Parts: sequence; structure tokens; C-alpha cells
Amino acid sequence: MNATIRLAVVAMLSTAALIGGNACGGSHAASGAAVENSNVDARCPVTTATTSGPTALASGQDLPGGIAVDATNVYWVNYGSGSAGPVQGPVLDGQVMKCAKAGCGRNPTALASGLAHPTSIAVDATSVYWTDVNGALMKVRSGGGTPTTLATAQSAAALAVDASNVYWANGDGTVMKVPTDGGNPTALASGQNNPAGIAVDAHSVYWSNYGDGTVMKVPIEGGTPTTLASGQSSPLAIAIDSTNVYFTNDHGGSVVKVPIGDRGSQTKLASVTIPLPNTQPTGIAVDGTNVYWTDGRGNELQKVSVGGGAPTTLGSGQSFLNGNGVAVDCASVYWTDVGGTVTKLPLGSAAR
Repeated sequence: MNATIRLAVVAMLSTAALIGGNACGGSHAASGAAVENSNVDARCPVTTATTSGPTALASGQDLPGGIAVDATNVYWVNYGSGSAGPVQGPVLDGQVMKCAKAGCGRNPTALASGLAHPTSIAVDATSVYWTDVNGALMKVRSGGGTPTTLATAQSAAALAVDASNVYWANGDGTVMKVPTDGGNPTALASGQNNPAGIAVDAHSVYWSNYGDGTVMKVPIEGGTPTTLASGQSSPLAIAIDSTNVYFTNDHGGSVVKVPIGDRGSQTKLASVTIPLPNTQPTGIAVDGTNVYWTDGRGNELQKVSVGGGAPTTLGSGQSFLNGNGVAVDCASVYWTDVGGTVTKLPLGSAAR
């Protein structure tokens, strides 16, 4: 049986304000199309209500896309707006940026510049990792320095990282890893159908196959892939906690969860009747209480309880790149808007 649990069929709501709800727990961003490392942090306290509203950490950015957080900073990629055409290749105007969670006076630091349209991003305790449209996987120290190339000739749509390796899925159907300190890339799986989002925990690597509607996992050492969900409508971004895998269906207008182990019984938790052409859930992140996602067509940031229920709109009038433009930690949810802003909203914000 299909083990998927539908959390929400994304609503095209008309709310014009930024609103919020209660949450607890914490995680790092997921996933570009994935997130990457969206594991619950059990140390997060229960969030109390606050009257604080959204805060713009940065503005005037050049098509900000993928976003990630660590203990003190927010990181994102600026895709860059320049394009020289198919012969000359992309204009090298992309950037990797950082800003303190407490704010940086809307003056973020560029950790790397002159990049070929960076897309996905992930962070660990010491470094920031990203991919670009030329197929490079790169890293730079989170405190700054000279970028290092970890792999070339890849086609990664999303990244995940643990203490030892960086993981990604290629459009050619391979799921890969490379040591964070550099080395030879290793294929963990092959023959996948347009893999997109990716996430990792202590035991397994998880990914979505956009092309055939499956969600998969494989041991971090490699082995035989296991199908966790099938029959999905172009699953895209993916995130995990200690018990479930969460993903967005790009064409189905839904946010879904499936047990992190083998398949189980299917339960429909919540749905909202909407015109599907108005929804396109893309990026996703999860904490101990809620799942957060970006709706690329409805132009909203939304959340729903990990147990299901009615979705809540956190931000409307937003514009998202087709990737993982949302991250969450113990205190706030963060997102990028292609209009040039990077915003945070406290998890306990009252409805406004």
C-alpha cells in the first residue's frame, strides 16, 4: 500500500497580511527543491506567543533563491539576473550571502561572488555548500575565504550535508555523495527518474523522483534503494524529521508525509478544495510542530501541523524561485522573495 499521508492540498487564500501561529522544535532548511537536513532539534523550547511581525533581513538582492540557517546566521544564494545566452553561457553575477539572524542592517556579507547562477545551498558547522548551473558543487568557510570546488560536471537540483559528506541528486538519475573535505564523488543510486529534492539523516539518504512520482531512500553507504511512496504528482522538495519524510507535489497542489521506515497505511489528514492551477508548492521545511512550504503560483508562504489540519498563510504577495526558498529553526521561519528580500518571522507571531 502507499504509505503517504496527505497533510494539505495547498489553498489559494486571499489574506493580504503576514500572519503566524504557534510552533515548537527546530530544524535546518530543507529542501530545494529540497532541504536539506530538516531534522528536528529536540532541544528547542516550546514557542510562546509574540506580537513581533516579519523582519526584512536584507533587500535589494539579485533573485535570491535557496536559503539555509545555522546557529547564528542565515545564508542564501543570489541567482543573479544576467544571461549572455546559450553560446556565451551565464553572466557570472551570482552570489552566496550571509546575514546574522539578529539582523545585519540590511547589509549582508558576500561569501562568494562572480558565480554562474547558484541554485541550491546547504550549511554545516563550518562551511556553506552550493551548486551552480555550470554543474559545479562548491564550498566556502562560513566565516569567509576562498571557495573550493568539490565536484564538476554535475546537474544537482538540491543539496544535503551531514558531518562527513555532501549529497545531491543529478538529472541523469544518479544520487551522489562526496566528502566535505574533498575527494572522489560516489554514486549511491542510479537509474532514478529525474530526482529532485534530497535530505539525509544518520542512516539514509532520501530523495524525490519528479519523473515517476516516487519518493525513495538508500543507506548512506549505498545499497538497494527502497520506495517509500509512489503514485505522486511530480514530487519536488523534500524534508525529514525523526519519524517522517515530507514532500511537495509540484503538479498535485499537495503537501504529503510518509513514514521514514517502510510503507504503511494511507491516511488523509486534511484537504482544501481549490483551483489547482493556482497552486504550485515548491520549497519545504519542517520543525517539531509544523511543515512550511512556498507556493510558487499562489505566491504564498504557508504552514500546516505535522499532524494535518487547515493550512495557515504566513506571507502573501511573495514570489519564489523554483527551489527551496524556506528554512526554519527554533525561533523563526525564514524565506527569500525573488523581488530581492530575505525575511524572518518569529514562530509564535500572533495572527495579524
